[in-house]
Amino acid sequence: GNVREAMIDGLSSMANNTALMRVLGPNPHGTMEEAMRMLEEAYRNAGDQRGIDKLRGVREHTSHIMKEVDGTLNAEAAEHPTLAAVGRVTRALNSVTRLGGALLSSFSDAPNFAEEMKYQGHGYFSALLEGMKLAAQGRGTRAQRRIMSSMGVFADSMAGDIVARVSGDDGPGAMSRMQTWFFKLNGLSLWTDSWRKAAGLMMAHDLALDSGTAWSGLSRQKRRLMEMYGIGEAEWDVMRRGKLTGADGRKYFTPDALDGVGDAEIAAYLRGRGVDDAALTALRIADTREDLADRLRVMLRDRINYAVLEPDAKTRAWMRRGTSAGTVTGEALRWALQFKSFSFAFTQRTLGRLAKGRAGDSGLETGMAFARLILMTT
Repeated sequence: GNVREAMIDGLSSMANNTALMRVLGPNPHGTMEEAMRMLEEAYRNAGDQRGIDKLRGVREHTSHIMKEVDGTLNAEAAEHPTLAAVGRVTRALNSVTRLGGALLSSFSDAPNFAEEMKYQGHGYFSALLEGMKLAAQGRGTRAQRRIMSSMGVFADSMAGDIVARVSGDDGPGAMSRMQTWFFKLNGLSLWTDSWRKAAGLMMAHDLALDSGTAWSGLSRQKRRLMEMYGIGEAEWDVMRRGKLTGADGRKYFTPDALDGVGDAEIAAYLRGRGVDDAALTALRIADTREDLADRLRVMLRDRINYAVLEPDAKTRAWMRRGTSAGTVTGEALRWALQFKSFSFAFTQRTLGRLAKGRAGDSGLETGMAFARLILMTT
């Protein structure tokens, strides 16, 4: 790849490795295997054969996800470089000869966007109109792009990730650059970046409006959303004291807002969680501030990927089943599912949210959501 690709690939790899080591230690696979072994032993001691049988399926799928996250598949592909390269190049050519009208099939992003915003507590049609208004502005002003950057989001077309959205393949190189330019020319890159920007700005503005409201005053949908990302009443009371960011006449609440929260407020939060005064060091307070900002950043980034569907490691694990490029099975799966990454992401995220993610909603609300999604995407 070129210098830009090498920089982005290197930063991405280091970020993944850092996150893995923070959660699972220096040997992530070993940690996961030990956790599975302890679970199996616990089930066996309890005489729970059903739990043991269920664990086998979980173990296999977890292994597939780990291979996507920790780069194992890339290392395995390096063992078969010629076949992997031939497959990647031919699939790239297949993309640019068959996906000239990809933008036309992306209009379903609009109702999917509105459905996610409805899930967060917006009105459906008001969210759809607001999203269309923001998306029509393209990638936005410099101030808006700075806000998106603070969320950890920037143009997919710059990172080359736009290729993975439609074809399932990724990786640097001349063929990947050719596809990136192809999707710029047919409008898909601008369309995707614009809707992602619209989702991020809407959520950040909503949080700014909510920042003056105590936890009990937030909508049921907003509380449900935050709790999924480890943000409860205590966390929100600290976060909402942060400094808002202004851009284009509107206020936005971004992860950078935590920089405006004082040490005394972070210390009070930690005391409420049972931390002794002796442990309230400057480093502990700084780490806690970073942790809270990360929770907010993860929530914003993840929900953007619900509003504008993009395959992630979980989606790719479903598709590739832990197989690497360059192997017979791996290449067969990549060919068969080349243009199905959006479909898998839709099944996992949109239909999954409708089927399993509506805690607190009535059966009527869930049924209406299904009917609305079918009608609007049709």
